[in-house]
Amino acid sequence: LAAQHGHVKVASTLFSRGPAIDAEDTMRATPLHWAAQGGHAKMARVLLVGMGAAVNAKDNKGSTPLSWAAENGRGDVTDLLISRRAAVDARDNEGYTPLHWAAEDGDDQVVASLLIARAAVNAKDATDSTPLHWAALEGHVSVAKVLFLAGADCEAKDDQNDTPLAWALGGGRPTDMSALIVAEMCDRHIDTPKVAPRIKSSGCAPKKAAQLPSDSDPVINRDSHKLSDQYFISALS
Repeated sequence: LAAQHGHVKVASTLFSRGPAIDAEDTMRATPLHWAAQGGHAKMARVLLVGMGAAVNAKDNKGSTPLSWAAENGRGDVTDLLISRRAAVDARDNEGYTPLHWAAEDGDDQVVASLLIARAAVNAKDATDSTPLHWAALEGHVSVAKVLFLAGADCEAKDDQNDTPLAWALGGGRPTDMSALIVAEMCDRHIDTPKVAPRIKSSGCAPKKAAQLPSDSDPVINRDSHKLSDQYFISALS
């Protein structure tokens, strides 16, 4: 509880009296897990640097403190854990990496920190879903842009053959997010002989949808988004 709430002095006193620094609770979570979840960077530093806590300890779901920090948008703790050599691609029991959790949560700074630390941008979980799938589902456009800069595959397919675009539409994100993904698809195939004429005739210039997200853009018009998205899906198949 002391670690969970960031009470450094209380925690230091308790640990000096004998409790193991990596003592597990009923979830097999350690004090470092709870400090990471709560964003208590000072507490986490004391546990890691002062007391030698295990940076890659796993709870009963296989999640590390870095995953807990990423899932909750804790940028300072994320950076600290990375600096202490936390495994940036550690997988939990569902195959999620910290980047999956960060992409779903929607904090683009945490996502960027993980990518700078060379997290695998196209890592697949147990259902073959990538971080971009999760960002698309939740409508986190800024996260998707960061993922694209790092080389995210806009056409990656999960175990149901669904792409991030399908997830965006299925999650009720038909405008900015689907437009961004379609724009990325345009960029990828703009010089492809089979597809380029169709892209040109559609009026979708590279990155147009991503740079000009407005309902006046035919690519992302609410009333016509299904037609536009399906058009590009068929064009790129």
